[in-house]
This record gives sequence, structure tokens and C-alpha cells, in this order.
Amino acid sequence: MGSDSGRENQYAGKCTSGKQMNTKDEAEHIAKCLYALSQQSGHSQYQVLLLLNNCTDDTAAIVRELAPSLPIPVSQLQVTLPQEHATAGFARAWLSRPRHVVSNREGSY
Repeated sequence: MGSDSGRENQYAGKCTSGKQMNTKDEAEHIAKCLYALSQQSGHSQYQVLLLLNNCTDDTAAIVRELAPSLPIPVSQLQVTLPQEHATAGFARAWLSRPRHVVSNREGSY
């Protein structure tokens, strides 16, 4: 996926922390969730990283469409984990490993 480098540069050096969210088939709720996060006080100090874990619905498309309009940087990583690892706990642990560092808003990790 391509990078929206203009928007990336807008946030360069401003994010001091991140919010990681593990999701699976959240098309019905993801827009409201991201909008609510973007309205929290101090939102300019963090970025959101979504791990889309074995999603089969339109969650990724909704995030791609909504992210540019939000005042916070949102990145997503789509993965298809084996059934024995397709749990929220495994996804959370996998995402928190140091090698998963966001290099752009669109999901190149």
C-alpha cells in the first residue's frame, strides 16, 4: 500500500505514544470507535495502530476511507493468523513485539 507522506509529515515528531487495537470483523463499530478516539483530549499526542486479525468483512476498507479525515494518524496491519493463533491475546502479544514498527500510515511494517 502507498504512503500518504504529506499527512505522515504533519505528525512527524508529535506522537509520543500509541494506542494498539486488535480487531476482527468490526465493520459495524470501527468508524464510531476511531471517531471517539480522535475526539479525546490530548489526541494529538498519540497514533492508533490497528491489527486486523483474520477480518472477513469491510473493516479495512472503512479504516482506509476514514483515516485521512481524522485528526490522528491511523495505521493498520492486516494479518491472517493460523486458527490456533487467531486470538486477541496472541494478536496483542504479536503486535507488541519490537519488530512491528509503523513506517507509514498505510500499513508497511
